[in-house]
Amino acid sequence: MGKAVDTNALMVRSYCGTLEVPAVSIRPSPIGPEGKYETVRDVKPGRPPGTPAAGGGSGATASAFAGAFSFLLDRGDLSAAVGLLADHTLPRERVMDGLRRAGHDLLMQQRFREGTRMLQAAVAHGFDSTETRGWLGLFARFAGFGEAAHAAFIGALETGDPAPWVCHNAAMNAHILGRLNEASEFAERALAGDPRGIAVRAARESIAAGLEAGAEVNRSSRRVALHMNREFHYWILRPIFDALRDHYDVILTDDPVWLRAFEPEFVFLGDAQADNLRSFVPYATFIQTRHGLISKNHAFKVAQQCDFVCVSGPSQRDHYIEEGGFDPDRVWMTGYPQMDPLFRREAPPLPFPLRTDAKCVLYAPTYTPDLSSVDMLGDDMVERLIGDNDGLDLVLKPHPLIQSGFPAWYAWFERAASRPHVHLATEPEADLMPFLQRADIIVSDASSAVFQFLAVDRPIVVIDNPNRKRSPAYDPKGIEWTCRDIAVRVKDVADLAATVEQALAHPDGQSAERASARAHLFGDLTDGRSGERIRENLRRLIEDDDLRPGHRLR
Repeated sequence: MGKAVDTNALMVRSYCGTLEVPAVSIRPSPIGPEGKYETVRDVKPGRPPGTPAAGGGSGATASAFAGAFSFLLDRGDLSAAVGLLADHTLPRERVMDGLRRAGHDLLMQQRFREGTRMLQAAVAHGFDSTETRGWLGLFARFAGFGEAAHAAFIGALETGDPAPWVCHNAAMNAHILGRLNEASEFAERALAGDPRGIAVRAARESIAAGLEAGAEVNRSSRRVALHMNREFHYWILRPIFDALRDHYDVILTDDPVWLRAFEPEFVFLGDAQADNLRSFVPYATFIQTRHGLISKNHAFKVAQQCDFVCVSGPSQRDHYIEEGGFDPDRVWMTGYPQMDPLFRREAPPLPFPLRTDAKCVLYAPTYTPDLSSVDMLGDDMVERLIGDNDGLDLVLKPHPLIQSGFPAWYAWFERAASRPHVHLATEPEADLMPFLQRADIIVSDASSAVFQFLAVDRPIVVIDNPNRKRSPAYDPKGIEWTCRDIAVRVKDVADLAATVEQALAHPDGQSAERASARAHLFGDLTDGRSGERIRENLRRLIEDDDLRPGHRLR
């Protein structure tokens, strides 16, 4: 079993980050202590939609109402709190603001049953609206009242046009109730309102998989969940989802409440959330896919939380067994699923057009302080990378955590993108594979993107941060440092533009080293069928009861 956890840090993350909704999440922080990529233990959530900040918004009346309401709820006197709703001397909008504030407090305190009763009373006293019904559905869903939640969500739909986050929650709730047609309708509405939402997209695909299997979810089949800790993990898990959907009852989600209600036997994940998720699904078998190919002193620690781990090839399998002390029976040699479309050359096109007669330079740095090259390039990013060569297209794909965790760094990217023929991937959750497929050369530092680029056998330039040895994420035994001969190494960024130009002029430089590293890292698992190999390992696992459940890798 996992470590004891603070339940306040384990409230659900039922929403995509693009949705303006409360989010108390199980997810890695942009930077943990000393810049490490760790799991959040104490999250400070943002406000729900329409909830004024304390002391602002609609004024003292709403604050006084919310304070009185919360005081009575804290005393356990729900009837007296509800009685405040019958005070018709208060303006309706002031009461609604007070309800929002009180609801926010209850949500953050995880007092879902009280919130459900509060909102039911509000509806009964005439404060019925699409918003109120949506929040009632949310609280009822979190409290485990699935039928009541469904009724509230249907009511929200009947009274107006509910927000995407309402429809998203309604879709997940209807799926658990086995009402897949209604779940599908809610999911389509959510996606229409939030077309970029990764969690919304994943929910729609999960429900579609259930519909394809039959009118009702087949609870007699094996249940498999794939849990995203970050939106960009979708692209790692999606090939596995596609390989499993015709064989098992499967969902792809970032939502622990859906996960718990689904009661999966197997959970696939790519980050450090396994110990936390065990409090939601304690009897599940956990399988680690990894969310990259490098170490950063993180890979072993993440895998040790799980029962099985997927690795990219024979050398990685040996590394986990010999260096990490992992049980050989629990290390699956599958290839790396995110790269399946890249190995098959089936990644979609870039989200913006490039010139057909220009070489494409891709800059894809990591986010880790003292390993990243971003602060070495700074505001002179374009000049450092390509000089004054306007015959090159420069594409900037910063690590997804840079935009949210390092605003000063991201500002450099934004200013660089104002230059001609410089393009910035502005959606942090965007899949990296299309960028690797299109690039003629990659410039990076200590990122997994370097090794994923081996799939296309094109020039690589890596920048060495002189402060790397002081980073807790520096692992001299990791492939990001032991296999650096696949690239042209740059120590002084004043030499970078000339190095890029030289590498483009001689693309076969380091070709032998790249081929050797590709064989070392992936073996013959370069057919783009990692998802299928994972499915086959899962099938064997199900057939061999001696290997499960609940065994740790060490």
